[in-house]
Amino acid sequence: MPPRPEYRSHLDNWANQLGRVVQVVESSSGPQNNTLWTVVIYVDNIESGRATWSNKRDATERASHLALFNWGVYGIPAP
Repeated sequence: MPPRPEYRSHLDNWANQLGRVVQVVESSSGPQNNTLWTVVIYVDNIESGRATWSNKRDATERASHLALFNWGVYGIPAP
């Protein structure tokens, strides 16, 4: 299995290089055995990525990938 991409780290590195501020807002809903996580990424107070997934890490990675796409860093949207 290939290593998982680290979009959250890429987002932080990109933002640091350009002096941008990244905020991550996490929320969960549903029962403990079937929780859905929603992660919203803000870059310079602009909502740039949002994802809902069954675990927090995947939601964070998908929202980070979408934020990078929306800022033109990646040429393809998140899967």
